[in-house]
Amino acid sequence: MKSASGIIKKIIILLILLCIVGVGFYIYTNKEAQSAIKDAKWIYDNRDPQLYEGEEWLDGEIVKVLDGNWVYVKIPEGFVYGLRIRGLEAPTLAVLLGDDTLRMGKESQTFLEELALRKKIRFQAIDMNDSRYGHGYIEFQGKSIVLPMVKAGDGKTQANRDHSLFGRGTLGITPD
Repeated sequence: MKSASGIIKKIIILLILLCIVGVGFYIYTNKEAQSAIKDAKWIYDNRDPQLYEGEEWLDGEIVKVLDGNWVYVKIPEGFVYGLRIRGLEAPTLAVLLGDDTLRMGKESQTFLEELALRKKIRFQAIDMNDSRYGHGYIEFQGKSIVLPMVKAGDGKTQANRDHSLFGRGTLGITPD
């Protein structure tokens, strides 16, 4: 009797190990699973400790995109906030640094307009002055707006400030 139960335990352990290997192989060969893991890791690695801590979330709508990381957000009460998207570095249109910078700035602005202009968002206004200009986190469709910008190659996280590498495909993250 003991030898039969020992064999059954070994078979169960072997089946569990085969399942683990099978799942690992599936993840290794499935690009969608790899992409989801890479996105989750990027979000975890680039989280900001101030996010969600003590700051009020407001509902609003992006009414104007100034460039790849500056937007005007209007709340239902009618007030407009000028927000620099916290955690995102994008090519600017405010200072002409060269034709490439202007082109990349327009690409970044256009992508952000297509992504979120006139659409409902949630935001946290952080470091806001009396004129309602400042920094803030923006969520679009329940996720940070930073990730789609970075994945499209139209911005970088602030942790990586090498402005010479802006442009599509230079982040090592391919668009979906």
